[in-house]
Amino acid sequence: MVFILREPISRLQSWYKFAKQLNLFDANYTFGQYVDDQLKATILQNCNMRALEQGVIQPIWNRLPVFWCGKYFGFALQRIVRKPFIAHAKICKRANLDASFYDEYDFKVLNKSINVKDPEKFNRYRNFRRGLRQKLKSMPNILGTLFKAVIKPFDKAYINMTSNDWENINMDKELIHRLEKYYEAESIFLKSMMNQ
Repeated sequence: MVFILREPISRLQSWYKFAKQLNLFDANYTFGQYVDDQLKATILQNCNMRALEQGVIQPIWNRLPVFWCGKYFGFALQRIVRKPFIAHAKICKRANLDASFYDEYDFKVLNKSINVKDPEKFNRYRNFRRGLRQKLKSMPNILGTLFKAVIKPFDKAYINMTSNDWENINMDKELIHRLEKYYEAESIFLKSMMNQ
């Protein structure tokens, strides 16, 4: 079993960006408020508001069947993003798979959160595109292929026109300390997993 592990604070930042992209927060809602709201709340309904606890995998790990123990390989997502071919070669070696099968693959990060200028307008576009794609599913495959060929460059141009680069998420020392304290046991657990 291969576990791709993500550093919990970067995962939390990713959820924050994604929720902002989907217009789930007020434009002035800060990352600090996002963390505070999750630390204070006892019941969180929305998935994006459970990102803090999603960074904790030890309880899930402890519920895995005993027969998986010692038969896993933990890999940090950051390593895969930085050096995908080296990562996939190590995973293949551990799983006794032929790594050369993937030589022609193009590994890249997909589904990155976008810092859209107008999240409401962007979501209308997304919903329109999703609805059109659903309608095309019931039509001949050639239309779906044509749709993909046309929409890909249009999407790229649209996103370039309607988005900005993300600003760094500023975290003061107090917020960093609270997050490190929250994930302290998790950090020790993940390091032990990665060393096995």
